[in-house]
Amino acid sequence: MPGPYFPAFYSEMTRVDYLIVGFWIILLIIVAFSMHSLKNSLDGVLDEVKGINAVAQKLKEQSKSVNELLQEV
Repeated sequence: MPGPYFPAFYSEMTRVDYLIVGFWIILLIIVAFSMHSLKNSLDGVLDEVKGINAVAQKLKEQSKSVNELLQEV
């Protein structure tokens, strides 16, 4: 490729070609923003799952201690 898509470098490009390149750039920006938003959402879900897992682990430990107390009684 000879360089940037300007008429001085590539005189055979039409306005439609510029429009197509522009739409591809806009599409790329939208996809990048969507991926970034998805990553942030998944990070939030992961943090909540970690919190739920920690609470479940505490409940499991408490149930073990309750079972031990019941066995003693």
